[in-house]
Amino acid sequence: MHRRRHPYATFPGLGGLEETDLEIPVHKEAPRNWVRRAEADAGEREDRMTTGEQDEVKQLRREVAELRRANEILKAASVFFAQEIDRPRTRPSR
Repeated sequence: MHRRRHPYATFPGLGGLEETDLEIPVHKEAPRNWVRRAEADAGEREDRMTTGEQDEVKQLRREVAELRRANEILKAASVFFAQEIDRPRTRPSR
């Protein structure tokens, strides 16, 4: 029986990978993406962010979203309190 070579078998670190060696189903682009990520993390690629940089961007985006929500709450509260201050007060009856 003739075994075909996996198309990504020539990438460093994946040498000798046969199609039949894969035990889990992965998309055909997954191994290529894994290699690109490893190369970026090793500093060999400048066109991609490292895993650490990607994690930092995710965290910063979460923080920005949280700060925007807090800002909206503070704006609503300031409008509410400004209306309370501007409201004419009645004197309590004796």
